[in-house]
Amino acid sequence: MNEQIKALKLNFKDVHVNEIEEIGKIAIFTAGTSNIPVAEEAYTTARFLGLEVLKLYGVGIACIYRLVEPLKKVKDENVDVIIAIAGMEGALPSVLAGLVDISTHIGLPLIPVLKSKLEGNRLLIRILEALERPV
Repeated sequence: MNEQIKALKLNFKDVHVNEIEEIGKIAIFTAGTSNIPVAEEAYTTARFLGLEVLKLYGVGIACIYRLVEPLKKVKDENVDVIIAIAGMEGALPSVLAGLVDISTHIGLPLIPVLKSKLEGNRLLIRILEALERPV
């Protein structure tokens, strides 16, 4: 039992905690390294929820060959869900959606540099258009 669950049970008597250690497997992708802090938040949340997590950070898409090994790992490990954290152009979710047959993708748009709400909306729309079943 992890520390968070112990703390919950100690402080909240009526809490129901899922005792299953790992209930699924996800892969978290980032194209660049600037998105890693947000990816780590997703990792922490997923682990707390009992999910096994593959971290595939800094894979980039400018050189598509850099995705070959991470995608082999995703297939070999029978990943259930892919979270693609994308900044600037938002291309990573659409590239991954075109290369894998996992039907559940989560595209997380980040705009660390751009301040414009309009740019954020454009990025979100690009991600949503790329995903089969966007979340």
